[in-house]
Amino acid sequence: MVHQEISVNAAGPAQTSKADRIRYALATLGGLAGLRSIMGKLKQMGHSAIRTRIKDSLKDMPDVRYLGAGYYCFDDCHQPRLQVWLGRWLRRSGPQSEQECVEMIRVHYPNGCPSSIRRWLSQQPNIRKYRNKLHWVDQSSQARPQS
Repeated sequence: MVHQEISVNAAGPAQTSKADRIRYALATLGGLAGLRSIMGKLKQMGHSAIRTRIKDSLKDMPDVRYLGAGYYCFDDCHQPRLQVWLGRWLRRSGPQSEQECVEMIRVHYPNGCPSSIRRWLSQQPNIRKYRNKLHWVDQSSQARPQS
């Protein structure tokens, strides 16, 4: 897992800035997590968790990057963007069911939300659903996926 140094003052995370609390929540989740998991961790810590505010704060953090499907990680995380990983996996393994894709993503990208992953999958220009399987289609190719 990724380890990120988080500085909290002597009073603990409750007395820190919003950005520090979000950073702390991400760190306690292993440095790689979906937005909903981060929100859940903040709620466990007793803080409000408004999705858009947390998302905006994460985008503004120079040491945090977006991976896709609601996932965020610290810069020292070695996971590629989700679209890159999924493209490699689908090209290697061939077409897969949506459920299998969601399960494999959650294995390699922990602390994610299945509904966020499904929504993200449906919005990807390189993924086509054909015969109940998800196929990786290169953007240069507009033809129907091979079965």
